[in-house]
Amino acid sequence: MESLPRHSRPFSISPMACLCLLSALLLFCGTAAALAAGDQSMFRGNAHRTGYLAEGPQPPLALKWKFKTRHGVREIESFPAVDDGLSPASVNGGVVYVGGHDGYVYALDVEKGTLLWEFATGGRVVSTPTFHDGVVYAGSTDNYLYALNAGDGTRLWRYKSGVRQFRTISYRGIRSSPLIADGVVYVGGCDGRIRALDAKSGRLRWLVDTGTEGSYASPTSDGGDLYVGSDGLKDSHLFALKADTGEVRWKFPVPRQIYATPALADGILYVHVRDDHVYALRASDGSLVWKTPAAAPQGEAQVFTDLSKSSPAVAPQMVYVGIGNDLVALERTSGKVKWRAATGRKVDSSPLVVGDTVYVGSDDRSVYGFAAGSGKNVWSFATGGKVSISPSVGEDLLLIGSNDGFLYAFGTVSTP
Repeated sequence: MESLPRHSRPFSISPMACLCLLSALLLFCGTAAALAAGDQSMFRGNAHRTGYLAEGPQPPLALKWKFKTRHGVREIESFPAVDDGLSPASVNGGVVYVGGHDGYVYALDVEKGTLLWEFATGGRVVSTPTFHDGVVYAGSTDNYLYALNAGDGTRLWRYKSGVRQFRTISYRGIRSSPLIADGVVYVGGCDGRIRALDAKSGRLRWLVDTGTEGSYASPTSDGGDLYVGSDGLKDSHLFALKADTGEVRWKFPVPRQIYATPALADGILYVHVRDDHVYALRASDGSLVWKTPAAAPQGEAQVFTDLSKSSPAVAPQMVYVGIGNDLVALERTSGKVKWRAATGRKVDSSPLVVGDTVYVGSDDRSVYGFAAGSGKNVWSFATGGKVSISPSVGEDLLLIGSNDGFLYAFGTVSTP
């Protein structure tokens, strides 16, 4: 028999290679499923804080409705948390909860943008509300964490945080967004302390003092441990704490403050530090996997303020984060910068990956949609103020607040 040309010979694979390939495929599918989990009822969509949805609204988008805060100061710096009505604990169903600088927590019909109820705190509501088991939890700069009935907004309980005095400055208030797991509320305070509270009563279970001037980042969890950054003018760390006791399991020192919330995927933590580096650490022991200087090359015009608040979003292959004026895409395995997409001002907003699109806001007053693979600008919308908070998704709508005091809802435009 005449032998086949080399390139035409039947392909064969060894049993061991087949097993390895199957394992890799299962790992990838498991990763994608874990990343896609989350109903947007909390900051970044899930306890891993990945900011990733496999499906959702895609460009082109059109404005469906907008809601303006109603009392005094107008800015919205709070991530819109959504009760999609699918959970057994759903109260109203199809409700978005958002806080404003006017001191109110608002509950809105997610399809129409109409007001259902509002609750007044004594300070600005920068903390993203969290919906869980019929209760909305939200912090305020008045130094209280509130638990509200999700049905009508009545207060169930409130917990008063502490104060840390540094020279002539008093650090107080709650900007961290609460995480609820197994009947416990975990939240950081501007006094530099992490607290675990009973979700039903607000009673303190444990407290950990980071020894710094604040804990603005929101806790991330893998079920057994919490991961949270600290804001120290001289001494900042990423902490791993045992969820049941608050015991410090490890802490990783960083040269500047951590205002961003870490994201967790496949045992790796991705954290954005104020030195404008992105760090990848093993959740098991805090060891460094890679560290990438993601700031723009010298010579590129950048406009900075004194905070770096953009939290990483983690997709199956990539990590996305706002650095300077840019949205930056990094390879998950190496931290290599794949692309950067420029906006007109600083990107404090935390990106949200929805399928093939990365949505993010900018201080140039616009919200953008960039192609996840290339960074191409595929959609944008100009608001009347800085857009410094993360987008969310509810009822197939893209939701995002602006410092012009409006919460905006966008839906996909049908094409023939």
